[in-house]
Amino acid sequence: MNTSKVWYITGPSQGLGLTLVKKLLAAGYRVAATSRNAQMLKNAVGLVDSERWLPLSVDPGNGDCIEESVRQTVEAFGRIDVVVNNAGHGMAGKLEETEDQKIRDIIDVNLVAAIAVVKAVLPVLRKQGEGYIINIGGVAGFVGAPGWPVYSATKAALAAFSEVLALDVAESGIRVTYLAMNGRQTGDPEKAAEIFVALAQRADPPLHLFLGADAYSRASKKLAEMSAELEKWKELTIGADLDAPLGSLADFSS
Repeated sequence: MNTSKVWYITGPSQGLGLTLVKKLLAAGYRVAATSRNAQMLKNAVGLVDSERWLPLSVDPGNGDCIEESVRQTVEAFGRIDVVVNNAGHGMAGKLEETEDQKIRDIIDVNLVAAIAVVKAVLPVLRKQGEGYIINIGGVAGFVGAPGWPVYSATKAALAAFSEVLALDVAESGIRVTYLAMNGRQTGDPEKAAEIFVALAQRADPPLHLFLGADAYSRASKKLAEMSAELEKWKELTIGADLDAPLGSLADFSS
């Protein structure tokens, strides 16, 4: 296992992010992690060799602050190999009852900040000619979760961003994975952290990865439903082409 890699992780103050940081440091990796409060992050992680551990205070809504954290990481460790966009939060509720500011806030945290991190780190990865980006989403970004419309939208947008990003950076030796989990299910963060480490060792990580049996089941069902729907409406779909005959629209009205 190559423990010389440098990891840059956002949102590691608790849960999976914190477990990942601890596992990486215990294994000998060099880790930079960003949080709104670096001191709280230090307390959560405990005493670690400062030559391998760089906790940073970062406002995820401030692009300049994100860029500075990337600069500090490269200054401290010389490079960045793995980026984990883990910061984010959920928001449930009826759309018409949700305050506009709360909608903007979750979009900023779950999507805009993640894009800002990638934007800041790409010049480093391109110069190196290699790197790996893991964008943490939710299965709701693919399947959709009733009662979670805005959250689902942010994760769906992050998935689309990851897909196009992967196409744009492949020739630069940079790999991308959109990793989706069901945040409401009981899972083992230790196992998830081990999966992250294993993915970073591969030359061919997946573009999409659903973690957990529930996430797999929901994604499989969605794919089957989409395939069936695509075939059901195939005639109407291809009928929109300029050179294709379109049958009576009355045929589709019942």
